[in-house]
Amino acid sequence: MATGSQNPGTIVQAAKLLGVMHIIVCNGNIKKDFYVATSLLRERAPGFINFYPSHNGEMGSVLALMNNIPISHFSLFVEWLGTDAGIDPKATGYNPLAVGDQVESPAHAVLATNAYIFGERYGIPRLCNDALYRLSVCMAARVSMDSPTPTDSPFEHNPPNPFTLKQIRYAYQNTRHASPLRELYVDSFCAAGLEASVLRPSALCQYPQEFLADVMVRRAHLDGYQASMADAKKPVLERQAGGGDDHVKRTRID
Repeated sequence: MATGSQNPGTIVQAAKLLGVMHIIVCNGNIKKDFYVATSLLRERAPGFINFYPSHNGEMGSVLALMNNIPISHFSLFVEWLGTDAGIDPKATGYNPLAVGDQVESPAHAVLATNAYIFGERYGIPRLCNDALYRLSVCMAARVSMDSPTPTDSPFEHNPPNPFTLKQIRYAYQNTRHASPLRELYVDSFCAAGLEASVLRPSALCQYPQEFLADVMVRRAHLDGYQASMADAKKPVLERQAGGGDDHVKRTRID
């Protein structure tokens, strides 16, 4: 779905004939061309099309330019478009949000977080939902682990921490208050009990104040520390009920 640069005039005409949308993603001095089938956009991401109205009603003639978007994030979106929703744990293929037999790691949390933020920014609720489901699987795996040795570092420890300082900052900088992504991070953080068992004050204080405030508010609404750890697991696990997407499994898009 992505190729190198070609003559702009030729590209527009080819896109028009083939029924695809030509999108140029620029991030700094790096540029990459993408060609996305309009049928996939209409089916799985109609909100994205609204950001780039068709020229003379011909979707295939649109030459969209996206600036300051990480190319890896858009590549993730394109890969997601061409695969199933990744709800079936045995799903195969190249769906970046598919849940397989691999060991969960912070990398999966990063991938899901990036996908959610992109989906929210461009009005793609299906992508957001798949990302939340994928993230909940990663978080549930972390919540079920034994607590590692306390550390002064908010970046990494063993077992790996999906709540790294960089990731929490990125999530909070790119979402609004009461965002489902924030809520999932807070619930998971409370369920894991990391502020007491893993992160010493020197590390905890480096997290965004808004995130720590959300954690405190969440704790205040739960009955006791140990009980709150158990109660906070419920919304994390509920996101996986029925395989995501409002508890309805979706069929594979060929």
